[in-house]
Amino acid sequence: MMKDARKLRLNYFVSKVLSGPFVFLLITFMISPGHAADFCAERGKQLRGDFDLFQSDGGLWAQMERSRALKEKSALGFQVDNKLMRSVVIFETLCDDGSQKKCASESYDRIKILLERGRKIYRTHTDKMNPKVFLKEIQKLNSDLDKFINGKGA
Repeated sequence: MMKDARKLRLNYFVSKVLSGPFVFLLITFMISPGHAADFCAERGKQLRGDFDLFQSDGGLWAQMERSRALKEKSALGFQVDNKLMRSVVIFETLCDDGSQKKCASESYDRIKILLERGRKIYRTHTDKMNPKVFLKEIQKLNSDLDKFINGKGA
């Protein structure tokens, strides 16, 4: 009789506790460091792909070159394109150095935001936007990229 009660409690424990959120938490905390490296490498590929897509038509530099009003200032677009690329390389370096720590995750988020801002500026048709406003947006992005790069992504 005692063995049956013990068996029932064990069956209850297995069916209720191990089949719910406990298993999820157990699996989450058992993720190996190798998985973290794969995750970091995957994020690096994602950033590289986002940057390559952004550059597929020449980036901000090419867009400014095509605009009569912005052609003289196109070197700024070239600088921003270069700094976006350097940001992606900084992230890839953090991953290669084995820095699977919080700074790599924070850097990923910051670079993703910077790339999205660059893409947003790029999608803006220079003919429809006041060139002064366009330049102001690019200068602000350039300044934010400087802050990120000088902090080495940390």
